[in-house]
Amino acid sequence: MTIKEQGSKERQKVDEAITGLVDLKIEQCRSARAIGREALYEKLNDDPPKEVVKARLQILDAFGVIDKSKYALGSYGERELSVESGHSELRKFDHDTADIVNALGQLKREFVLKVYSGDDEVSKLMSDLASRVDKILN
Repeated sequence: MTIKEQGSKERQKVDEAITGLVDLKIEQCRSARAIGREALYEKLNDDPPKEVVKARLQILDAFGVIDKSKYALGSYGERELSVESGHSELRKFDHDTADIVNALGQLKREFVLKVYSGDDEVSKLMSDLASRVDKILN
């Protein structure tokens, strides 16, 4: 049975299925990307980029020999170098996450419109949706 042949209740059920599936994928994506972002942040802090190390060393040089000695003695075992949240890799990661979430939202709108205007079979529509979601996420 095509979508046009279905009644409004059936269309609403397909609409809810599409919306639910895409919303679930958005939440799963956000959750996974948040974990990935934290891992990237930790990686960058564990092995700070050269520009961070260089900038920090320039600051230490500006403080002079006494301040360098205090830093070296006072921070033994502590990490004074850090990666700010504005680091280019983190900004790119955040931008990519926003792009993925936006693509999933656009996909949801597209498929909900198909529910109310298309002749596609419901099974084909859901299969196409799943394929497109996988393509966005992978």
